[in-house]
Amino acid sequence: MVRVVDGDTIDVDIDLGFYIWIRKQRIRMLDIDAPEMRGESKVVGAAATEYLKTLIDGKEVILRTSKGKDGADRDDSFGRWLGTVYLDGLDVNQEMIRAGQAVPYEDR
Repeated sequence: MVRVVDGDTIDVDIDLGFYIWIRKQRIRMLDIDAPEMRGESKVVGAAATEYLKTLIDGKEVILRTSKGKDGADRDDSFGRWLGTVYLDGLDVNQEMIRAGQAVPYEDR
C-alpha cells in the first residue's frame, strides 16, 4: 500500500514474504526531483503531488530499491531509501518526468 507524501516521496508497506512486513518505509523516488510543497513552488508542488496520487495512492506497486557498491539499499541524507516505483509495468518515476511534474535529478 502506498501513501504519497509529495511529488517525489512516498510511504510504503513492504511485503518481504513469509508474513514479514516493513511498515511505513519512506522512499525517495530515484533520479527525479519534483517541486517542493512550500515556498514559491507551493502551487506546482501541490500539482505534482496530486498527479502522483492519481497514479499510485492507495495502490499496490512494485518497488526496486537502488543498491550501493556495498550491496546495501542506498539512502539519502534524510535516511529515505532510494527506489524506482512501478505500477502495472509503468515506470512511475519516468512518468512523472514525462508528464512535466518532475525533472531528472542529477546530483547523485
